[in-house]
Amino acid sequence: MSLAILKKENLNAFVAALLSHYRVGAPVKFNGAYAFKDLQDPGELRLDYPTTILPPKKYLLPVRETLFRFDYSKPGIIQEAEIGPPTVLLGVHTCDLHGIQLLDRVFNSGNIDPNYVRRRKQTIIISIECLRPCDEHSFCKSMGTLTADEGYDIHMVDLGDAYVLDIGTEQGQSLLQYAEVEPVSPENMQRLNNVFNEKWGQFPYRLDFDVSELSPLLKVSMKSHLWEELGERCLACAACTNVCPTCFCHGVRDEPALDGIRLAQHEGSIRGRHGPRTLAGPGRPTPSAARAAPTT
Repeated sequence: MSLAILKKENLNAFVAALLSHYRVGAPVKFNGAYAFKDLQDPGELRLDYPTTILPPKKYLLPVRETLFRFDYSKPGIIQEAEIGPPTVLLGVHTCDLHGIQLLDRVFNSGNIDPNYVRRRKQTIIISIECLRPCDEHSFCKSMGTLTADEGYDIHMVDLGDAYVLDIGTEQGQSLLQYAEVEPVSPENMQRLNNVFNEKWGQFPYRLDFDVSELSPLLKVSMKSHLWEELGERCLACAACTNVCPTCFCHGVRDEPALDGIRLAQHEGSIRGRHGPRTLAGPGRPTPSAARAAPTT
């Protein structure tokens, strides 16, 4: 839609204004690592973070949530899930942004997940461009997630003493009422072009083939000994489900009582107990999931 300049000296005032109107989920330093947490003070914000323990998808897809409550003495659902307040996700890396776009495609088509859709509609995303690899093993360039041209409401690019703000939506535009911004000058545009030109060479390719070949490659390698090697190390704890920015496998169960609840919780497919997050009942284990699950 448009571009604007936010000087770094005005960033804290912008974040403080957001905190007075929204819940703000942002990267903070936590126990020697970095995590997306509810921001309490602008001084906690770390936009220079490498990567976080868990992806910001937890704001849209909680690890554990109550889908609804019911009462056996009354027909129908008596209380739907609590979605939480309007939220700004600030400082989202483009890899996580691509992950959220994938979740959007999954939960907004076919069996639409009403809880996800409601959370997504009241979530504003301010993403940030990575200008250097976040990790020695980063593979975003090979996966095509090194940058983004959609999926955000505002996208930030660091120019050193200021950020270029790429306003992507009307929701993003509405946030500028809380920020002291300036028009983008020709000098700013030249600096922006230089930043992108310098960035590209810093990120290595990890694959020696196109990422589109991964899917057919997986199909022909189902009997590879690699899976046995990985399986020997796997404890089936399903922590990978939480860490992955695109995994959405959930287990659904009822806790029956006169006033029971239906719960959804992240559940890795390796455990064979995952199912749809719809209001229908829990899913059934698939043969492939059963083969992957540990036996005693």
